[in-house]
Amino acid sequence: MYINTTETRDRARKPTKLGINPAIEERMLAFGLDPQEFAHRVSLSRNTRAARERQRLALALLSPSDVTTAEPMAQAAMMFESNSYIADEVCPIQRVGERTGIYYKYDRDQARSLIETKVGPMSKSKEISPDISTGTYLVEDHSLQDVVAGVTENANPSLRLRASAATRIADRLMMMREYRVSTLLGTAANYAAANQFPLGAAFKWNGGASADPIKDMLTAIEAMRVECTHVVMSDVVWHAVQQNAAIKAILASQFDNKGLLRTADLGLYFGVPNVMVTKAEYENSAGARKRIWSEADLILLNVNDAADERTFARTFRLNQGAGGFVSSSWIDMEMGPNGTHKAKIAHADDEAIIASDYGAIITGVKQ
Repeated sequence: MYINTTETRDRARKPTKLGINPAIEERMLAFGLDPQEFAHRVSLSRNTRAARERQRLALALLSPSDVTTAEPMAQAAMMFESNSYIADEVCPIQRVGERTGIYYKYDRDQARSLIETKVGPMSKSKEISPDISTGTYLVEDHSLQDVVAGVTENANPSLRLRASAATRIADRLMMMREYRVSTLLGTAANYAAANQFPLGAAFKWNGGASADPIKDMLTAIEAMRVECTHVVMSDVVWHAVQQNAAIKAILASQFDNKGLLRTADLGLYFGVPNVMVTKAEYENSAGARKRIWSEADLILLNVNDAADERTFARTFRLNQGAGGFVSSSWIDMEMGPNGTHKAKIAHADDEAIIASDYGAIITGVKQ
């Protein structure tokens, strides 16, 4: 006689020797995927996470007023990085030569419809003619500038200040891009209706009486039309995931884990190679510090940076300057006794949803 209890369900959900959910491992095998190879790939991903999360700007000065500042200014911009920013990875960049244009998408449903392939000795083969839909992008300009007072005591005393200005501008531009991407990906209406999973009060992962995060995750993964490559959340949501008793009990046997969930554990268990947790912050109009990414929701995505492949979201960036960024530096002699040095950086982007069924969102994970 089979007795269905919490204990028996937890035992059935225990990870395999590779650390993968049994249902996910069976799904991999059904698709001809090697679970052991996947586990190895996640292990490598974990070791190189910091390198993948870094974002570097390659900026060039177009018309510097002082040629001695050109190299240091560009170098300062290139050196800018933030391990908290993930926009470039989850909303991959595609360079475009025009400010507006059309991109094409094949109809996946038509490509999956059944068709008779048998053919007789003198009969004609059936034809397949994929339906193609179009979308339109329109890049918008983004630009900031900074000002530093001119000084004359040394041969080039303001060089460091101008380099710092370029770094500050790059930081703020990237923060605003992060905010735009988080808003785009964090809006439930941007996902297919069948891929939106709101959780009621009783189902919150950190304390809900009926919480079942494993069921929620598997349901969301199954709803996606393709492989889930990324799970994205703020550190606040991640801490709620870590606190769930069911997940802690199930994953306690994974690797050398004794019950505290790690991102690699979550990725292995649910068959997702990239689990991204970020604590990037901004300050709202009331002066309060808030997370850029949702403090309550969890996002699942299929991310593909190939220009001819579908992905949940993509950034169309005008191909200009270096890496899509242009910068300039000049002296304004009308201000201050020695004038002021000004630096400006600009880029033109359009962040767009490409395939709404290539992602899923679980809202209200944290109470």
